[in-house]
Amino acid sequence: MTMHIGRLAMPLFDKLLPDDLLAAVRTIKIAATEAAPSPGVWVRYSCFYGAIFIAGAVVGHLFQRAGVMSSASVDGWKMATTLLTIVTGFMITTMLFTGKVEAAKSLNSVQMEKFTRKSNHLLFSQWITLINHIASLLGTAVILAVGESQPQLSYWVVCGVAGLFLLSFLRSMLIPIQIIELHRFVHAALILEKQEEEGSKSIT
Repeated sequence: MTMHIGRLAMPLFDKLLPDDLLAAVRTIKIAATEAAPSPGVWVRYSCFYGAIFIAGAVVGHLFQRAGVMSSASVDGWKMATTLLTIVTGFMITTMLFTGKVEAAKSLNSVQMEKFTRKSNHLLFSQWITLINHIASLLGTAVILAVGESQPQLSYWVVCGVAGLFLLSFLRSMLIPIQIIELHRFVHAALILEKQEEEGSKSIT
């Protein structure tokens, strides 16, 4: 009876959406809460990356005015699509191996909790970067599809894609640094553990 009442009380989308999609939504909510526990963090993220996107769009605008970039450069956009596809695949592979540090098995419970938080934060950041790559791919596909048939639309899409490209570049450069940070944390914890073991042996 209690289970039946609980099911009736479920939100409408819980009843309509498939379980795998519901699980994905819940996972994203939890990861977002851990990565940015306060609204102020999201405001900083939005302002900073919004400014980067606008800067990239302005560069796209200036490049088009100078004739350096154009929606008519089909070969260039196809090359960009290939590069973005490779980077997207690399990002997915990186996400699969993030947190799988063999040395982490030697951490104690407190260190492991910190390591897990860092890993989860890195995974969420990689997911955001992956979305950025996919958005860039979609924007490039629109440019290739529209081409010179609608020059006004193509012009502004190129500006937007240039902003997405700059975001993709910046966030892709952050990923290796975040992985280095993760490994450095594990190595520092292991060094401290070994030093404590050596200190206890010297005392005895």
